[in-house]
Amino acid sequence: MQDAPHQQTAQSLIGDLRVIAHSQTRHNPCEAHLTLLEERNKPREIAEPFIIEGIKTRSEISPAKKPMLDTLFQVLEDNITPMTVRQIHYQFMNAPPLRHASKPDSWYRNKLCDYKNLVDLVARARIAGLISMQDIKRFNLVPNMEAKKSSSQYQKFYDRYGTDDVFEVEALRPAQLQMLLKEAIDSVMDLDLFNHEREQEKTDAADIEAYRETILKYIRDYRNEESN
Repeated sequence: MQDAPHQQTAQSLIGDLRVIAHSQTRHNPCEAHLTLLEERNKPREIAEPFIIEGIKTRSEISPAKKPMLDTLFQVLEDNITPMTVRQIHYQFMNAPPLRHASKPDSWYRNKLCDYKNLVDLVARARIAGLISMQDIKRFNLVPNMEAKKSSSQYQKFYDRYGTDDVFEVEALRPAQLQMLLKEAIDSVMDLDLFNHEREQEKTDAADIEAYRETILKYIRDYRNEESN
């Protein structure tokens, strides 16, 4: 008894897939892998775009803010950008500028009011075009608080670190954070196995591309047969 056309097509497809699996003339792994990465990195639409209406203005930066503004420029120049305002705040603590040029006792402090002052200055500098939005996203650090003795975790913290001083990760420079992150990853990663997996992904990408083209061809042929 003769097979139905769609059964013949399925069997033919399976046969071709088996041939591809054992073929030595597959797609170029590097090219197939690049195609895979391009598809993986395509932006995905999450929501409909919208228009922000209305205008909000800010006052211009006065000469009184020059010490803070100069320090802001220096911090962005000395560090790998982008930086968050919180990271900039902790860099200000290393060499506090005057918050007001004509007030000799107005040194920048680790206070919420001073931090808000910095946030406002950064926003005004960005609006004025003095800095870009891209600029804003073993170490001698300044502690930002003390551990609470009333906390149930206090004794455990003190026994481990031998100090009441508490530091936040934002106090580190971006370059220091990158270095620590790289050291942590390198300490637990098997680079030989990682590189092997990367090469295997290229081979798999070539196989997938070959399978995809073969399956799409049979789908097109099948639809053409059905329409005739």
